[in-house]
Amino acid sequence: MDILFLGTAAAEGYPGAFCRCRKCLKARREGGRSLRKRSAIVVDGELLVDMPPDLYSSAISHKVGLFRLRSVLVTHSHSDHFSPGILEFRKRPFAFTPLPKLALFCDEPLLHAVESAIGGAEGAKLEPRPVYPFEDYGSGRHSFTPIPANHSAGLKGETPLNYIIERGGKRILYASDTGPYGGEVLDFLLKKRFDAIIVECTMGSKFYERHMNYESVLGFHELAKGSGALKEGGRFITTHFAHDGCGTYPEVKEFFRPHGIEVAYDGMLARI
Repeated sequence: MDILFLGTAAAEGYPGAFCRCRKCLKARREGGRSLRKRSAIVVDGELLVDMPPDLYSSAISHKVGLFRLRSVLVTHSHSDHFSPGILEFRKRPFAFTPLPKLALFCDEPLLHAVESAIGGAEGAKLEPRPVYPFEDYGSGRHSFTPIPANHSAGLKGETPLNYIIERGGKRILYASDTGPYGGEVLDFLLKKRFDAIIVECTMGSKFYERHMNYESVLGFHELAKGSGALKEGGRFITTHFAHDGCGTYPEVKEFFRPHGIEVAYDGMLARI
């Protein structure tokens, strides 16, 4: 599997659009990998996880043809992860060339948000499909399993989700947004064997129960290694950084370097 990180920031971006704190000013000076758009990944050029408001500019920057997408997995309704209005531009008069059907997988309450944002799925050649935790699904060359995230919901009745994604005998976990997992989810994950685990690190040196920080990332890493859930030689990658608690790219990289944990950056390609 080829995993391209289209964005690696938390909700406000890094640097924050309206912020002039020390970390944001430093990120602007450093540029490069310290500049982060809102988080999303694309797998094998055809499966997208999340639709942040930066999706168009990220796709252009990293030479991703959104017209090649076959599937979208949505984690939850918060606006930095799900901007359904983007899908309107699959319709005429915005797109004249033929498009393949796009399967949109998400928790059921989000389907109504899509309908109200774009005024119906048919013209956009969408196939909206509700998903439920711990059930297995397939789309194109990939199969996947949603798991409940430890995160706050934006819609009534919503269950925020993370995803296990598989293809060709390879398996990854994409865990954003979430705090440390509870017993049921943790037991389910630790029985799996992962070639890569991608986990958020939103809070950095600070604490919030619905997001990970440095301490909880390190704890999850040790648990995954010790249980065998992370295969020998498997990759453990952090993403989704907020400027409030996380340093710029070199600082976070230096923090995790002794632990063998990778730090994602916008445009990073991870071949699993």
